[in-house]
Amino acid sequence: MNNNDHSLLLNDIVTKFPEGIWVTDKNDRMIFFNHAMENISGVSAEEVLGRKIPDDFPKETIEYFIRFYDKAKAILEPVEYEAEVVTPVGRKTIQSGWCIPRTIKNIYNGIICTIKDITEQKWTEEELQRTLEATTDGIWRWNFTTNSLSFSHKYY
Repeated sequence: MNNNDHSLLLNDIVTKFPEGIWVTDKNDRMIFFNHAMENISGVSAEEVLGRKIPDDFPKETIEYFIRFYDKAKAILEPVEYEAEVVTPVGRKTIQSGWCIPRTIKNIYNGIICTIKDITEQKWTEEELQRTLEATTDGIWRWNFTTNSLSFSHKYY
């Protein structure tokens, strides 16, 4: 594969990846924002490119997330996160992903951040937990993937 083909492949991966990806430079300015990130956030790349983390974003958008970003920046190691985020258009979400430092010769050069909106998954888990707590029946579950059993406390 020549360099041009390689560049096109990388471009396809990051622009078509189904999870959000955004990237900042060494000054924490947004330099990349993929299509999935536009769908998750409700804003276009043009609206956020050039904006600085955290100064140019509403407090409610970054208040729970920024500690993970700052930690990755400080330790220059990837940091996994799960955080409540109010999108720039006001939608309350729960997001998870990674803050991955970009470095040149072990010097901070920005962050690559992946985002998956897990709001619906979390709501489903909470609803299942409420259902399990409300039932008078014992429940057991067999996880075929791990070949393990789990039981509700009412099963015993």
